[in-house]
Amino acid sequence: MRACFGVFCADRDLFARSPIVVPSSDLFNSWRLIHSSLAAARPLGAASVDHPGYPSARMSRSKRFFICIAFTIALAATGYPQIATTSNSSTTIGGIAIPVKTGKLRRIDASALDEVHAHIAAVGATTWGGMQGTGTITYGSQDATAYDAILSNAGGNKFRLDAQTKQGTLSIRIRQFAGKIQDSNMRISTLDPDTASTGIFPFEILRTKAFPSPATSLIDNGLVNIEGIQLHRITYEYGSIGKNSLTHARNTAAIDFYFSPTSHLLVKSSASVLIDGTPRSHFLVVDTYSDYREVGSSMVPFRYTEIIDGQLSRTLQLTNVQLDPTLDSSYFDF
Repeated sequence: MRACFGVFCADRDLFARSPIVVPSSDLFNSWRLIHSSLAAARPLGAASVDHPGYPSARMSRSKRFFICIAFTIALAATGYPQIATTSNSSTTIGGIAIPVKTGKLRRIDASALDEVHAHIAAVGATTWGGMQGTGTITYGSQDATAYDAILSNAGGNKFRLDAQTKQGTLSIRIRQFAGKIQDSNMRISTLDPDTASTGIFPFEILRTKAFPSPATSLIDNGLVNIEGIQLHRITYEYGSIGKNSLTHARNTAAIDFYFSPTSHLLVKSSASVLIDGTPRSHFLVVDTYSDYREVGSSMVPFRYTEIIDGQLSRTLQLTNVQLDPTLDSSYFDF
């Protein structure tokens, strides 16, 4: 949730005229923690050390201040209060590998494609068009209250989550690379395009008729051990927005999918989410899917758990699911 005072940043070099909003009291503790952590880790005047996740020590105090705010806004936009940041310099966080972007597309590993086909056969989603589910959501250790929530998706690239919070209604709406969040005060903020493209609990991406497109990559990373369980890790890499300034190749984004090698159900997915205003700073988002139930001819997960950098963020428990709902495209826009 993004709640704010309405203060705008005028530092054009840092944010290119983007409105930056100071967090209100429900997010102030998160902002203060990040601000103090950056100050302690990189005091002004210290020798410059390039480290992913931290701004240059030679930045002015005002720029460091606005970067701290950018961290908080990103956390608020996705509804994760007081989550600690972790550098992307390590290869794993909480035992989950950070998805690797090769920058090269049109690679489809036969064994990875076999796993996807086995998954489709297991869940019976040959004609998946979308779903809408109702249930309750809790927000990690921050708030154990079960609030009403509605999760909707369509076509593999349109997502919407409407959820109650302590402060009011939060709505996240995504259409491919375009995503926005509306908080309880009706303020709207925009998601980073790559972050938007990873969707909201994106299990259905695998079930669409066109998956995987020949213009994407599907890479088999073999079996991995996560929490004592063997899972089959498959990386899905796809074209993103813009081009590499050096190679002029199209930018890419990646999502890792983890399957049970026996049931072929999807167990987890993960993506590295960019935080606007802080270059090379990411959060690892890991979604876990469970409580599969038969709905029509498809098996659908009814329980979704999201972990950010190793810390529980939110849990969504559905009680009712409708497949192929009639939802106009505008339903996924503000």
